[in-house]
Amino acid sequence: MNVLLVSDTYEPQINGLVTSLNIHRDALRKKGVRVYLLVPRLKAYPDHDILTLPSLPLLRLNKYRIPVPFSWKNLARIKEIKIDLIHTHTPFSLGVYALF
Repeated sequence: MNVLLVSDTYEPQINGLVTSLNIHRDALRKKGVRVYLLVPRLKAYPDHDILTLPSLPLLRLNKYRIPVPFSWKNLARIKEIKIDLIHTHTPFSLGVYALF
């Protein structure tokens, strides 16, 4: 089974959502599930199962970023890996992208 976890935030940010996302990912992987993440690009991630989108800084909250929720490259990759289940951890920009 291939699962895509979607979030508007990820490492290097430290918050409850990032912690929850990593706990879910690790628990699913231990059960043999192939887990992919779709998150804003905040740094270079060595894990090939992390799909990233370009992001822009939020006004007055520079350490937080908002992803630009469209990427032909990621759409093609998502179709290629044949995602069985999408779980979004956000109702905002990437939540709408995940619904699409």
